[in-house]
Amino acid sequence: MLPVVYSDYKIAEQIVEDPSTAPIPNLHKAMFAWVKKFTRNSWDLTASDIQTLRDVGIADSEIGVWAQFAAAQSVFVMMGDGGGVTLDDGNEVGAVVGRDRPTYNQAEGGLLASAPGSAGNTVNAAENMVAWIVTDEACADFQPAAVWAKKRYGFVPNLLKSISSDPIASQNMMSAFELLEAPQSETLSPRQHALVRALVSDLNRCAYSAVTTRALLQQFKDGDGLYEKVTGPWNPDDWNQNDRLVLSFAIKTARNAYKIVESDAQEFRDAGLGDEGYVDVLNTVALQTAYDRMANSLGVVADDSPVLTVKLSAA
Repeated sequence: MLPVVYSDYKIAEQIVEDPSTAPIPNLHKAMFAWVKKFTRNSWDLTASDIQTLRDVGIADSEIGVWAQFAAAQSVFVMMGDGGGVTLDDGNEVGAVVGRDRPTYNQAEGGLLASAPGSAGNTVNAAENMVAWIVTDEACADFQPAAVWAKKRYGFVPNLLKSISSDPIASQNMMSAFELLEAPQSETLSPRQHALVRALVSDLNRCAYSAVTTRALLQQFKDGDGLYEKVTGPWNPDDWNQNDRLVLSFAIKTARNAYKIVESDAQEFRDAGLGDEGYVDVLNTVALQTAYDRMANSLGVVADDSPVLTVKLSAA
């Protein structure tokens, strides 16, 4: 996307490596620096990062839109890398940084999530605020989303409120909430889906998601202590073969999606989970990551109740 805005690939590469050194306007430097932090370590973003954007003339409503764009792009990247999707127009090398897939697969750096067992991020918003940016719950475009949420969950989640000033965002967020409620295939069990959500939200150090993912896991027969088990120090021997495969792949996807190779998908086939299970895990990790990064970047305060519909059958 960068070459569309900056036709000079060298400038685009500088932006990728360090936006502060690129010959671009200060507003763009601030934007790219914030997005880079959003993508690599969203849990380190603070209210002062929001203020930095305001100081260069960026409105809160625009910040919310950027967060949505960045979150959506993270989904596309994870799904593209995880699906082994080739570049458009037959290109074999990425246009911006000139690196092919094997180069990325051999890379040692570039972690996009923390290590398993990391402490959750603590958000401190101003009193009576649900996020660091200004919200507009009276917005006419937000009202249908609020009615939908109250009917579905019994309340309006703070993450939905956080982007209430953007007319389009509410529809997108409603879809994300629905897609994350349950697995999208019959191959991945509801329990495995819930485990992936809890693990990924912990990798992203998202305090906002912890309330919901903990409650999700408590619904199962072995729910007592299951949240602590999956978010604690990673020990593959603690899990059966299929759970271990699913969770190991979730860690790889969340931390280094670009290192995914064809053999990762083959392992799902060999275990009887097939392509459906593979794509379901990939989809769950991508959506949960986008959800978490949105909450972290906007300083969304955790809800008092979990974002759940009806209880899943214990299994």
